[in-house]
Amino acid sequence: MIVELLHLSLYTNICWLLVFYIVFHCWLNIVAELLKFGDRRFYFDWWNATSIAYFWRTWNIPVHQWCKRHVLNPVIKMGLNKFLACTMVFVLSGVFHEYLASMFFNMLNPWSFLIMICQIPSSLIVSLPRQRRVKNMVVWMMLIFSQGFGVSLYAYNFREIYGSTIFTFGIDAQHIINSS
Repeated sequence: MIVELLHLSLYTNICWLLVFYIVFHCWLNIVAELLKFGDRRFYFDWWNATSIAYFWRTWNIPVHQWCKRHVLNPVIKMGLNKFLACTMVFVLSGVFHEYLASMFFNMLNPWSFLIMICQIPSSLIVSLPRQRRVKNMVVWMMLIFSQGFGVSLYAYNFREIYGSTIFTFGIDAQHIINSS
């Protein structure tokens, strides 16, 4: 089960990195060039993240700025502390991620939402090591495993509902779930 989940995580993250490069580096810069858009900061160095918070602040700058402007700052101005405001941003992001996944798979499950919410307490785990390199490795491991685990959950539910498989890359999602 672990080996299959690692294989799935590897393929999932390769696809995620390719889509990130195509969308954030190629497509958005082409659109920015055509529209003569001057501010081309679509991402920062998220691959060097030493915390989950830094990753979420730097991997998608337009969404981060929108969440900060329309959710985080107004909630802080209402008198809530920063932790609760950040939690609200994660909840909103989890709902949005779940909405996107439900549109893609044509079914509603809590997996994307729960994975997003689990990143709040897991950010404390990343803060435990002292060395930057170790923190960066922990962030990468969390990204790799959470995406692979999420894809396997959706593949299992898709098979249960529709009776067929989707892109499992030769990995039997039913076997992954049943062997645990």
